[in-house]
Amino acid sequence: MKNIVKYLPLLIPVFILVIIISLVYYLSYKITGGEFIYSLDDAYIHLAYAKNIYLHNVWGITQNGFTSTSSSPIWTMAIAGIFFLTDVNVFIPFIFNVIISVILLIVIFRIFREEKLPDVYTSLVLIFIIIFTPLSIHIYSGMEHLLHCVLVLMFVHAASGEFAGSDRSFTLITPSKIKLTVLSFFLMTVRYESIFLIYIAVVLFLMKREIKFVLSMIIAGFLGSSVYGTISVLKGRAFFPDSVMLKNNFFMSFQNLFGDDPFGKFLIFMDMNKKFIVLFVISITLLIIIIRLKKDFRNYISTALIILLSTAVLQKIFVASTFFRYDSYLLIAFICFDAIAVNYIFKRDPKVYRIIASPGKSSAAVLFLFIVFSYFGYKQFYIDKTVTAVKNIYEQQYQMAGFIKEYYTGSSVALNDIGAVNFYADINCIDLIGLGTPEIADARINGTFDKIFLEEICRKNNVRIAVIYDEWFDRKNVIPDNWRAAGKWKIRDNYICGSDEVTFYAVGSDAFPDLINDLRNYSFSIPDDVIQSGDYKK
Repeated sequence: MKNIVKYLPLLIPVFILVIIISLVYYLSYKITGGEFIYSLDDAYIHLAYAKNIYLHNVWGITQNGFTSTSSSPIWTMAIAGIFFLTDVNVFIPFIFNVIISVILLIVIFRIFREEKLPDVYTSLVLIFIIIFTPLSIHIYSGMEHLLHCVLVLMFVHAASGEFAGSDRSFTLITPSKIKLTVLSFFLMTVRYESIFLIYIAVVLFLMKREIKFVLSMIIAGFLGSSVYGTISVLKGRAFFPDSVMLKNNFFMSFQNLFGDDPFGKFLIFMDMNKKFIVLFVISITLLIIIIRLKKDFRNYISTALIILLSTAVLQKIFVASTFFRYDSYLLIAFICFDAIAVNYIFKRDPKVYRIIASPGKSSAAVLFLFIVFSYFGYKQFYIDKTVTAVKNIYEQQYQMAGFIKEYYTGSSVALNDIGAVNFYADINCIDLIGLGTPEIADARINGTFDKIFLEEICRKNNVRIAVIYDEWFDRKNVIPDNWRAAGKWKIRDNYICGSDEVTFYAVGSDAFPDLINDLRNYSFSIPDDVIQSGDYKK
């Protein structure tokens, strides 16, 4: 009984998380007619890769050859590894994320215990992380971001403790140094932007002249990225995946910031990063207060905030992070270490600290908690957003996959969303964004992706149809003149898809009658909420 009470601050958030996961599963199951669907098409890219590794021994989005698409090699390999035990199973990334989300809460709980945070405060912060992030969307995304969060928290915690400790530059091997070296390796296998975090840690430990330790982190990080990088280079691609090479930061690059309408782009950046900016400002404020109180920046809390703030700046300069998932590791880490900073500040005032430690005894604290939980109750713990995202993918990408599998298996198809289609159907995929087609990736990087290039690559690959978001492409300069639109599918209440409408093009006039007939036949399988239009509906 004592052990249960001891871990109650952890068990309560875990119970809430399980309830949220179960509700999303139940509500999604009803909407999708019993099909399990992820809230992001990118999850199916990992699944398609894992399927081709397992079935064909090919690292590619299709079985036709090597492609450099996966930005998290270890996540893809982990899924493929389980396939060798279970056969191809769509649930594997979901199961991974459920387990990892619980591990994430355990890691934060243990950090809070080490820093002696009150139990009630610990539980509330964990619940806040579940809701604010929100974990449900990440779990159902099927992506590697929660694993990245766990490793980042462990790295920042260990680095801050080691840096704030006594100078041990003469000692190469300590538990923390071994841990940080190992983490440097695995961080670079999970997400390539981990290089920013490792770089900041390297700079800090260079200040302590820990040269041997710095070298161990650099070598470990390089080895973490070089396993896949070496294979990619040997296959004729760049060291980093095409998905990384193609993502430049449109909003914060100097070229664009001082180009056309810089103020408008700045406003877009601010709007897309509201959560991030709020936490960034709070963290700077807390860092200033902690340094003033401790009169030195070389302490555990200040070091953690310096690492995170510096990493965040590099992230926004070099990474296109317009999607919430790219910032998730920073958001969770900011909340975690901000909570530790707030606890330290309030601990200096016994009266205030008694309210934090025992909020039930304070009417003001009870009122505050009631308002907070009423708000998040109104937000339905983001259950509605997660279910909407699942519904979007079901009505768009999953239906595209079903259509192409039924009528175009073995054919060449041009796409701009390549996940679900390539997992469920066996096709020759021409990825118009470039992630799954090296020639298009090179053309986009070199600025030669135009109408002439696209027409030629489609002719060379005997592409029959294209299914794309019109708004992603310049109709005048990119879409070939011989492409003929046969129909459109439009989803309602779009939350997660790149566009609410996909257009089906016949690539060449001889493919048009077949596409019209195929769309008409498949139209009866489309969910009622999807709005169908175009020539095939006439």
